[in-house]
Amino acid sequence: MTHDELRNPVIVIPGILGSRLEQEDTGRVVWGAFSGDFANPERADGARLVGLPMQVGVPLGELRDDVSSAGVLDRLKVN
Repeated sequence: MTHDELRNPVIVIPGILGSRLEQEDTGRVVWGAFSGDFANPERADGARLVGLPMQVGVPLGELRDDVSSAGVLDRLKVN
C-alpha cells in the first residue's frame, strides 16, 4: 500500500446489499431512496454526500464522513 498522491482508492459501496444510508445531521437519504429528495450524484450537493472526502496525507482507512446506516431499504423491486 502506498500513501502517495497517485494512489487509486478502492471503492466499496455501503448499502448496496440493502441498507438505507442517511446524512447524520440532516437525515437526508444518501442511498436507499430512489425518488424524492435523495442524494443525486449528478448534482454537486449529491456528489459530495455520495463520495468520501479525500484529504492529502490521510490514509484511506482513516477518512470519515457524516453518513451512516439508518436501517434497511423500505422496499425493493426486482425486474
